[in-house]
Amino acid sequence: MGGCYRKMTKKSSSKEKVKPKTSEGKKGKEKANPWVRKPYKFTSKKKKEFLRLVKEEGMKRTNAILEVGICRTTLADHLQVEPDFKEALEQAEMDQEKNHNEKVEDALFDAAESGNVTAIQVYLYNRVPERWADKRNIQLTGKDQGPIEIIDYDKALKKLSTKELRELDAIARKLEEQGGNPSKPSGS
Repeated sequence: MGGCYRKMTKKSSSKEKVKPKTSEGKKGKEKANPWVRKPYKFTSKKKKEFLRLVKEEGMKRTNAILEVGICRTTLADHLQVEPDFKEALEQAEMDQEKNHNEKVEDALFDAAESGNVTAIQVYLYNRVPERWADKRNIQLTGKDQGPIEIIDYDKALKKLSTKELRELDAIARKLEEQGGNPSKPSGS
């Protein structure tokens, strides 16, 4: 993009805080703003087309500026000095996202209507979650809704004395003899 590197039309100190003015010249043509590079390149007509491309055609900024024939720097300059244009671009991008979401929702609905089981599930999980919740998404909690306590039995067993280990071994043997059921009385 050889034509994108342009010099400022008016020299200024980078420390100056000047709020640029926008105005129209004779016969409704835009008057050059000394703080914007080549302002005549990005006319009101091109701005409207740029916003339309972003909003309605779903183009990203980069593609839209190429389509209207300006450079990134020109767009950046205008966004910096024209808050109304910046706001219009942000609104166009939000509308674009809304349009994309609606297209995806429509495609999901069409897929669900055609019998796509996954699409049906996604649709129902999101539209009627109280009736169609994904039961696999169950949260487990510990005592009093706290975190689940994980016990490392190897560590716990190493802390026991030899006497305690023998007692546990005797209990385990007794349970095995009873068929592993601790509630079954011994001797039955």
